[in-house]
Amino acid sequence: MLQRETPPIRPAFPSRSEIADLTRRERMVLEHVCQGQSNKEIAEALVMSISTVKAHVRNIMQKTGASNRIQLALNADRHNGQPS
Repeated sequence: MLQRETPPIRPAFPSRSEIADLTRRERMVLEHVCQGQSNKEIAEALVMSISTVKAHVRNIMQKTGASNRIQLALNADRHNGQPS
């Protein structure tokens, strides 16, 4: 019987260094995500297209290992509300 390799377990929340690896623009988007804003609201506030916001959110999630926006916001709050 073949055994599958178990992937390494990631912590539930990304580390402060993973947040620090975000670009300036990604940190700006993250701040708005933490405020519960929609992609459309973020796009209007930061003067960018909705597709650009979606790309930034996707990149943030990949870099931090978060699986959804709630997890992103909780992580930022866990780091004393300092996503940047």
